[in-house]
Amino acid sequence: MNPQKTYTLLPPGRPFRYSSLYFPPGDGIKVMEFHGTSHFGVIFSGDQKFNLVGGSRILMPGDLYLIAPWEIHFQWSSSRSGCRQLELDFNADEVLHSMLDMRDTFQTLLHLTSATRHQLLNAPAAREIGDIYARKLLAMLDEKREFATVKQWLTIVEMFAEIVSVIDKRNFPKEELRKYDRIRPALEKLSMRKYLSLKDAAQACSLSPSRFSHLFSEVCAIPYNHYERNFRLNLAAMDMLGRKLNVAEAAIEWGFSSPSHFIRLFKKTFGQTPGNYLKSYSGY
Repeated sequence: MNPQKTYTLLPPGRPFRYSSLYFPPGDGIKVMEFHGTSHFGVIFSGDQKFNLVGGSRILMPGDLYLIAPWEIHFQWSSSRSGCRQLELDFNADEVLHSMLDMRDTFQTLLHLTSATRHQLLNAPAAREIGDIYARKLLAMLDEKREFATVKQWLTIVEMFAEIVSVIDKRNFPKEELRKYDRIRPALEKLSMRKYLSLKDAAQACSLSPSRFSHLFSEVCAIPYNHYERNFRLNLAAMDMLGRKLNVAEAAIEWGFSSPSHFIRLFKKTFGQTPGNYLKSYSGY
């Protein structure tokens, strides 16, 4: 499998997609992503170096991973011996809507740092549940019967509910959640706008720009200005795919000074021009 062909943007109107993936041994292509899609995976065999901005870890058979929609990560990671896994891409808001009385716990899990989330997810009981449901989903993958997609979706929601049910909420670190809550108003405001300056983001959180910058980098492992720029680049990419905007239209829509400036930043971030990026999705 060509690692460049692992698509992570969800098609319009569909809250999930999953598949069995095999990544061959070798170094990966380090292309940053930040697109609002969450990722969940179960490693069946081999190993994978799992990269997030701010850190990395080696995943081994049985390990689970969960990438929150606000985390910047790399599309493809390296493997020493090859890796076979289930990868699930999903819309976190749709899952949260379906979790009912377990919504708050799942949302809290998403808001923890990657390291803490990984530790909680890979407690023995959670790992066992993840493996059982991953294999159940794979068995359903090629079903063509009526309501097959609905059954898959209900199984995904059930899996997350089962995992959340065995996580001891007393292990949620209050300090991490407190820091996230301090910057959350800026993240919420950014999600509703095309551009949010550092000054306005800090003001939304009732913090000075310097204190906000420090806290944001501590929580998200990336400076706010980089995060905000990547936010706009990724939504511009989604608009080019979903709304069929051309490069010039996307540049104007998402507040870049010119199409050439947009193309230059896009290539620096994604490792390819917008045109090549769109071509890589043309067969999807």
